[in-house]
Amino acid sequence: MSLLDGRTAVVTGGASGIGRGIALAFADHGADVVVADLRERPRRGGDPTHEAARERGVEARYVDCDVSDPADVDRVFAAAAALGGLDVWVNNAGVFATTDPTEPAEAADGDAAAVSGVFDVNVRGTYDCTARAGRRIAEAGGGSVINVGSTSGIRGGADGAIAAYCASKAAIHQLTRSFARAFGDAGVRVNAVAPGAVDTALARDRTESELAALEAEVPVGRIGHPDDVAGACVFLASGLAAYVSGEVLVVDGGLTV
Repeated sequence: MSLLDGRTAVVTGGASGIGRGIALAFADHGADVVVADLRERPRRGGDPTHEAARERGVEARYVDCDVSDPADVDRVFAAAAALGGLDVWVNNAGVFATTDPTEPAEAADGDAAAVSGVFDVNVRGTYDCTARAGRRIAEAGGGSVINVGSTSGIRGGADGAIAAYCASKAAIHQLTRSFARAFGDAGVRVNAVAPGAVDTALARDRTESELAALEAEVPVGRIGHPDDVAGACVFLASGLAAYVSGEVLVVDGGLTV
């Protein structure tokens, strides 16, 4: 039996990278999926995520969504309702350092607008979506919210240009713990994953020598793949994690050890 049969899951930022991996892993385990993102961005030329999910035999829909816009999030909830309800919500949407969430770019030190852009999406978007999804899931009888943090929220960054990103991910970890307490008696488990370096478009911006140096730091000898993070999310969404809440599960090949 598949671990998520009969469930409906929302994955924000699900069009590419880690979010795509999570959405397709959920589909592989029987969940219907709503993919929410700013635009459809098939990973490395493949089918759009919701179409690839349908090929796995589940129902799937795509919704254009900026998680910092409540009206956009309303449309995501409507899409989930059309698929039968809401059991799992994954807050994966995030930006690195930018005023334009469609075009990740480094923010200059002290650029207040860029810092606000990061916190609007990463922190306020996660906060609002968790609060709203948690209430919906509680009304439906219980389920799971999963936030995508980062080891950057644990280790910090090497320079000021990514300080806002690191701080936003640390905030997500604390939001996870706080919401786990708030929703615990309503049957809603709230957890987070904290990926390390993962093979996404951002990682591929590094030079070969930079990637080689990074891989040398990782005890398992490689950087991660979206499927590595997706597997952890399947566990947290499933009944196998029925007694796990408020956890920040590090998925980094041992890098933070």
